[in-house]
Amino acid sequence: MRNLLATAVTTVLVLFAPQIVRAQMDGADGLRNAVAYDHNGSTMAVSFADGVIVYSDPRAGLAGMVRPGDVVFRGKMREEGRIVGTAYVFKRGCAPAPYAVEGREANQTIVLTGSAPIRGKGCEILGRSSSSPNARLVFHSMMSL
Repeated sequence: MRNLLATAVTTVLVLFAPQIVRAQMDGADGLRNAVAYDHNGSTMAVSFADGVIVYSDPRAGLAGMVRPGDVVFRGKMREEGRIVGTAYVFKRGCAPAPYAVEGREANQTIVLTGSAPIRGKGCEILGRSSSSPNARLVFHSMMSL
């Protein structure tokens, strides 16, 4: 019940006051100076200071696959906008699969690219692809909405 209430409050805050969500995410996720970003309908907490992007409020279609706090990216986010590190692909019932990414932050948008893992019917990694949907990750600041 408590998690349901927290999710409802976060959803309302995302719609009406992104700057308040920023303050809430700082404490909830333990990230320094976290900012709310959208990624394919999920609210993400982005901490440039910690070099981390985590799910704050995953969209409904990801239920059972990702949870709030799951790390999508970990690396270095430099002041000049350059970003390098490791992103993670999620599949229901499997451990997250890491892959190298690089990109930039500009105009309140983060774009990361890298050859993403391709999984078989199970959890095994069959190869990597630079044209899979996970090869290009885009995050839009919710402060600009």
